[in-house]
Amino acid sequence: EFVRDCAREVRARGLSNVLVSNGCASEEVVAELAPLIDTANIDTAIIISDDAGVISDRTALETSLKRFLNKTGIPAAVKTLNKDDWSQDYTLKNHAYNLYLKMFKDEKHWLIVYSSDPEGEAEGFEDWEWEGMQGNDTDPILGEKETGLFNKTLQTALLQREKYDVGAAIALAFDTLTPRAMDSYIENPKSAIWGTVILVALNIFLIIIIISDNINAKKYRTAEKCPYKITDQKTCPYCDGMYVPIVDIKCPHCGAPVK
Repeated sequence: EFVRDCAREVRARGLSNVLVSNGCASEEVVAELAPLIDTANIDTAIIISDDAGVISDRTALETSLKRFLNKTGIPAAVKTLNKDDWSQDYTLKNHAYNLYLKMFKDEKHWLIVYSSDPEGEAEGFEDWEWEGMQGNDTDPILGEKETGLFNKTLQTALLQREKYDVGAAIALAFDTLTPRAMDSYIENPKSAIWGTVILVALNIFLIIIIISDNINAKKYRTAEKCPYKITDQKTCPYCDGMYVPIVDIKCPHCGAPVK
């Protein structure tokens, strides 16, 4: 509320609002502040929106998301909702895609969407599912290996409801991935370095060849062009060896005189 009220006063005075955030915000707060902000560092915006009411320890989840952000530079967003909230999109995957486009204008975020069905819980069984949606710019860090580890950890934790609630399960998945998240990204530059070394070595080799050709050109610059035009070779009538007419007056093989 303080940021919102200050932003309104700043606008009223004809000035601009620049927001730099290293914290977190709910989807509702972001929607309320967005029209008042002229420039913002959205890369560090962590969003937790618990419409389904399944996250008991919000602070612990925020801590996990911040650690992941500090390690990878990727801001994560967690959204929980009820099944009725996305039924118009037919599948949770479709809804997660549409939700990403609505929430973010870039390709730098990672959105985790969790859905539960209150009607199923009322009948005594759990009906839940989740979906992850990542921006294209996160691909160098969040490859198949990294997302596979996250998916496996989260799915396993969600099946242990006596031990983890939804918030704790998501936090565990991020905490498991964070120490390993940059491994593949760090390996890629090493491959690039080796490629650079090979390219430099090839260039050096080509330079040596060019220098060698120049040296030979200077060495034989006083040589005279051969006055004879050699068009073919002939066979020695004595030994059947080959010789060059005009150049060879004797067979280079048997020594017999040739024409």
